[in-house]
Amino acid sequence: MAWLAISLFIHGCILFPATVVVNAMAGNSIFFLIAAIISLMIMLVAHLSQLPERITIPLFFLSALIDLVIITICLAEGLHSSYMFQPN
Repeated sequence: MAWLAISLFIHGCILFPATVVVNAMAGNSIFFLIAAIISLMIMLVAHLSQLPERITIPLFFLSALIDLVIITICLAEGLHSSYMFQPN
């Protein structure tokens, strides 16, 4: 039970918002946004369907790896806070 709470907190409250903010500051790529949402959904589906830990632990690390790769690519492209506040 603690594993479920800790992994959902780390992914849902730390990694996913950080990925979305870094993506927005790097130019707001829709591909990266969809990939971040899919990685969050991987965790939610695995936990809500009550899969055993031998499946949910590797899925947590896979989804965290997806988010970290997105953050790394966005950091390599460069962050500009002005991208977040541009009118369309």
